[in-house]
Amino acid sequence: MLTDASAELGVNDVFFGDQDRIPRANTVCIEPDVRSLDLNGVPRRVRVTMRIYVLVYHNEVRSAQDNLEDSMRMTEAIENLIHLDPRLGGLAIHSMVEEIAPGYARKANGLIRATRMSVSIDSQVQLP
Repeated sequence: MLTDASAELGVNDVFFGDQDRIPRANTVCIEPDVRSLDLNGVPRRVRVTMRIYVLVYHNEVRSAQDNLEDSMRMTEAIENLIHLDPRLGGLAIHSMVEEIAPGYARKANGLIRATRMSVSIDSQVQLP
């Protein structure tokens, strides 16, 4: 979804998994977090709850204020994109952005403006 909308979002790169070196400004990394299973029906129907982090890296050489404003604009556009399709193309029952945490990250190429979005995803599967 993010790769398909990268041009309109202004995203240059999308990676699965956080990267040690951020190749250029406006890079997004999708990092999986906790995944839990809960029995919610028979025979062996399971509710799957998971969290992913959408890490937005914005490291242009500009003023701190401009970087923050651009980073927050991009983060809000990504949040809106996620909320436009809460079923994630049929992969989920529901998803939503739960938290947006702006700040900085230390990477191999220095200190970078970063925003971490926490996204919760609910689904269900039938166990064998």
